[in-house]
Amino acid sequence: MTFPAPATRPAAASSPGRAPPPTPKPPCTTPVHHPSDHILRHYLALSHEQATQVLVLLARLDATGTSSPAPAAVRLSASARWLIGLALRVIPAAERARYAEEWRGELWDLAAGPARRRRQIAHALRTVACAWSQRRAVSEGHHRAAVGG
Repeated sequence: MTFPAPATRPAAASSPGRAPPPTPKPPCTTPVHHPSDHILRHYLALSHEQATQVLVLLARLDATGTSSPAPAAVRLSASARWLIGLALRVIPAAERARYAEEWRGELWDLAAGPARRRRQIAHALRTVACAWSQRRAVSEGHHRAAVGG
């Protein structure tokens, strides 16, 4: 591939003691290949349907951190949800949202694994059993922060 010669300007009257402006170099004619060029060419050649599938996969990866679709049968046990709600009533109101997110998130993790319902209920029962000690720890932490110790 050849490039046209750069346009030249008429020579300006050179000032005494001043060097003439440098002449521009011709453009590089050697193609530069980036390591990811072949990947880009591959994705540009995708059909509309394939490109849509790639976008869906990327959106799922962005939203969930995994490229696999969410299991269709993942459900939280109603009993486990009720027990977590019971444990949350013990936690001070200022910290309740944080613990609700954490404990319900653990239920969702357990719901995706084997023996889902049994593990969810066991976790919820342990959460209820530890709720009063958790309240005491949270309250003491707030007290220490307020006192400065």
